[in-house]
Amino acid sequence: MKTVCGDQSTVGMREAGPSSANQPSNDFLDFPLPTQPSNFCAVLHEENMRSYRKLTITPSQSLALERETRQQDTNHIWHLARAPRLTSSEFKTICSRRADFDTLAVRIKGTSKMQTKAMRRGVELELVAAQQYSNVTGNLVYPCGFVVNPMLHTLAHPQRGRS
Repeated sequence: MKTVCGDQSTVGMREAGPSSANQPSNDFLDFPLPTQPSNFCAVLHEENMRSYRKLTITPSQSLALERETRQQDTNHIWHLARAPRLTSSEFKTICSRRADFDTLAVRIKGTSKMQTKAMRRGVELELVAAQQYSNVTGNLVYPCGFVVNPMLHTLAHPQRGRS
């Protein structure tokens, strides 16, 4: 067994400004990752340690991944990056589960590309919703790819847009 511990470093990001008050420029802002020191430690078997290390990502790799996956689930890289990580929706499911944990583990470890009717409807209305949000709040909405914080590289948030 080996022990793995997160470090206390922080992540700095570059930001670019929008071209106008209501329209984002083609040079989208980099996703701002919070400064999030980690003191996480775990004792893992060799095989688990290898899997854990494969998920490690640098700040520049994280930014590149976000940029390259803005097409979301139509992008092969998006699926590859998402499959081994725990997403925010899965985290909620785990926290609220009271029984049948083995079935949940099998479901989470799977790589289903299933899309429900409600999910398809959400994708169809996404641009309209983003525009309405922008009109109401005055915030710009930018496309967003798959986000992995290098300090918490086993977790991910595959969001669709950001303001």
